[in-house]
Amino acid sequence: MSETNDNDSNNSIALGGQYMSFILGKQTFAIPILTVKEIISLMSITPIPRIPSDYRGVINLRGTIIPVVDLRIRFGMDAKPDDNDMGIIVIYLEEETRTIELGVIIDDVQEVLDIAQDDIGPVPEFGESVETEFLLGLYQKGEEVISLLDIEKALSIKEIENISKINQKTNK
Repeated sequence: MSETNDNDSNNSIALGGQYMSFILGKQTFAIPILTVKEIISLMSITPIPRIPSDYRGVINLRGTIIPVVDLRIRFGMDAKPDDNDMGIIVIYLEEETRTIELGVIIDDVQEVLDIAQDDIGPVPEFGESVETEFLLGLYQKGEEVISLLDIEKALSIKEIENISKINQKTNK
């Protein structure tokens, strides 16, 4: 068993633990289970004018208005018509002074994975023009490589501020 040293590179952060895996296109991703509030079926989404194209709008989840992002669009994939396999993962995003709830549309939920720290590989270098800081690492499950997402970085700080404004206006 190896120890992590906080003075090492970013890869030294303890990444082992449980992850919720899901499908986008032909790729499997996973996010730390502690960021997941719940998983719901795709439901009616109310569009909001003049928001970025990867935002589908908002949902009313038991009286709470939650902004919804389509991760396919966010990651530069082609849009997909809604179907019965699609779902929304409601996640928590940490802002400086509070926690924000956000829904992310995914193609299909897979499973909860228990991943050991030693089984997480580093993200390869692709050069300066390729942004990979939203990836925590890579996990190989059989022949499949699963990208472990830092969902807070996949949705930038500016995006979190915009989400806060939507939540403030709609939850008054």
